[in-house]
Amino acid sequence: MACAHPAEVLSCQKMLGQLADAGNTVTIAHYFDLLSKAFLFSPLSR
Repeated sequence: MACAHPAEVLSCQKMLGQLADAGNTVTIAHYFDLLSKAFLFSPLSR
């Protein structure tokens, strides 16, 4: 989803809203971590 919206601010809630399984929260958090370590993604705090 992040690749489909380059240079845009996406909320985690919007991403999780498109996923149905409860385990997806852990998967998304893991992907956020991997992408930020590769300098491809940067989470923003409020």
